[in-house]
Amino acid sequence: MKTLLIPALLAMSITGLQAPAQNLKYGPASAPKGASQPIDEIGLVVNDEAITRRQLTQEIEAARRNLPKELKLPAGELEHQLLEHVIMNHLLAQIEKKVGLEISEDELNTAIAQIAGRNKVSEQKLYAQAQRDTGLSRDAFREQVRKSLAQEHMKEGMVGADINITERQVDEYIAKLAREQGSTIHVQDLLIPLPEGDAQSRAGEVDAKIREVSQALRDSGGNLQQASARVAGARYNDLGDVNLGRIPPRFARALAKLGAGEIVESPVVDDDGMHFLKVASKHSAEGNYTLAEADVSHILLRNNDGRDDNSKARIDAIYRELQAGADFASLARRYSEDAQSAAKGGDLGWVSADQFGGELAQAIETQAVGSISKPIKTPYGYHILLVRERRQSDKSEAVVREQIKRNLYAKALDEAWQQRLQSLRREAYIDIR
Repeated sequence: MKTLLIPALLAMSITGLQAPAQNLKYGPASAPKGASQPIDEIGLVVNDEAITRRQLTQEIEAARRNLPKELKLPAGELEHQLLEHVIMNHLLAQIEKKVGLEISEDELNTAIAQIAGRNKVSEQKLYAQAQRDTGLSRDAFREQVRKSLAQEHMKEGMVGADINITERQVDEYIAKLAREQGSTIHVQDLLIPLPEGDAQSRAGEVDAKIREVSQALRDSGGNLQQASARVAGARYNDLGDVNLGRIPPRFARALAKLGAGEIVESPVVDDDGMHFLKVASKHSAEGNYTLAEADVSHILLRNNDGRDDNSKARIDAIYRELQAGADFASLARRYSEDAQSAAKGGDLGWVSADQFGGELAQAIETQAVGSISKPIKTPYGYHILLVRERRQSDKSEAVVREQIKRNLYAKALDEAWQQRLQSLRREAYIDIR
């Protein structure tokens, strides 16, 4: 079973995909006069892969069957988009093959079971729904799920290693959360005035003073009032209960990540000097935070290489079908271009707005339960959302930090993956015959 992708190997694989087509020859350069042409000629070349006209026609027709029924587009534009869909499928399949990625039957069966469980149906009924909604047989549906799993592995291997969510990013979001919820903390401050002169001339004196305060804090067991008596020029202030939503952001960021009894690692500097801040106590439910979450499904149609192609017309047609009473999960399975969620009827599970941005985040936060959004444009394409339920999750700060880190990573991963796909498409050798 090969499920872990090595970034270096993937990079080599991508390079290998960009084969010079001029070195490729398919069949004789010319046929003898009067000889009949081959029945199945080459219709498309994607890097070093030749696709016959018959295969190309079959794949285009399969993609056509998944278009919204109400879609009205000029024939030439529609054919172009169908062809782009086929090309991208082959590019992804080439990467998967070169890396040697294999999805085991156990992993596939587990994914199928999870999809069925999430949709509260048996696996047999799930296959029947897929057949009804998309025309996919049991084996074809399993292959669709396998491809979505493979794409997730490729995404992690090709761009995941380059993504680093810093503690500062998490701190900033925690501070934002604390400000929004009006959390209060008891703050103490040891203030050291800044020496005279510009930043460069006083740098040595500042460093020496920071070391002196750090030693005083160690000697006093973290007691700011006692430490201030050990440092010349230091002033101790008990600031009392502070609402994080009403103090400067730089102070809120530094304090929000601290637990009760903790002191900032580095002083916060302002015009008054260097502030060594300590959280004496926190006034919240045992340091807990409340995260607003929504149980969401979506349908996504991606923009082609970032261009505003016929995605808008297609998503509008899907929206009209939903307004006419069509089943959301059925249309998601048929039309959505988010392969992983499409297999699950568009289900994204419980999400919070911080995983997204812009209008999408706003819709997740404000849309009425049970309602379907109008099409929403994002850098990824066009979305339609269904909000099934809402809840407030009360979680410890440690759990919230980990969840926020996962959410920020998932968002960055998807953005990087879309950029990589666009790059692969631009750099690939494509010969349409």
